[in-house]
Parts: sequence; structure tokens; C-alpha cells
Amino acid sequence: MTRFFVCFFFLLAVAANFLAGLKYPDMEPTLWGLITTGIYLVLLVCLQGKRVFLAAGAGSLLTAFLLSSESFMVDFIFLDMLSSVQYPLFILFILPLFGLQLIFSMPLAAFAFLCAGVYWVVYVLIQLRMRNTSQA
Repeated sequence: MTRFFVCFFFLLAVAANFLAGLKYPDMEPTLWGLITTGIYLVLLVCLQGKRVFLAAGAGSLLTAFLLSSESFMVDFIFLDMLSSVQYPLFILFILPLFGLQLIFSMPLAAFAFLCAGVYWVVYVLIQLRMRNTSQA
């Protein structure tokens, strides 16, 4: 049942933040996006056993952060392939958390770095909770 709520609020957070996330400098995030992002984060902490998703989210957001600096050479095919994956990663991992942009109001590259930090904090919280329940 918890997975259903997480999937539902993931889709709801993506839908609430989709237009504002794609048109960010021209369009600001809304309070509705912030509320759905907050509920999604709470449910993500409640969902145990999805550590792979959190680690993949943090790693891919760091990749998006590094590629958005646009300081790489065009001749590297590997970096070109990574930059083509940047937009699906943005939709999967940044858009559900884009409501936080209403509070922080920072450039997208720095916000991707912040989202990676959020995913790592949630990952550590889940690890600590699993460790505490296994010791009890």
C-alpha cells in the first residue's frame, strides 16, 4: 500500500511541477508543487527497501549537475551520450522535487546538486532506520 502512495505522489509531484520545471526561469514553482513535493519526500522516507532507487537518483543528479556546467569538450562521445540522458534524468529525479525550488530559488545546476543531497539524506535515514530495527 505504501508503494502505491509513493507512486501516486511521484506522478502527482511530476504533474504539479512539470510545466514550472521545464520553463523554470520564466515560470515559478507553485505552492501546490511544494505541497506535493513534501508529501512525496515523506512517503519516500517511509518506503523501505528502495535504496537502489535513491542511490541511482543521487548519482544521476550529480551527473546532471556536472553536465549542466557545459564545460566539457564536444569531441568526447561519452560526454555527448551522457548529456543526451540528462533530460530524462531531470524528469525522473528533479521534477518530483522541483517544488523545493519555491523555497530555495537557485540555478538549476545547483538545484540538481541539492536534490542529490536530499536523496542521499533520505538514503541515510532509511539505512539508520533499518539498522535500528534490526538491532531491536
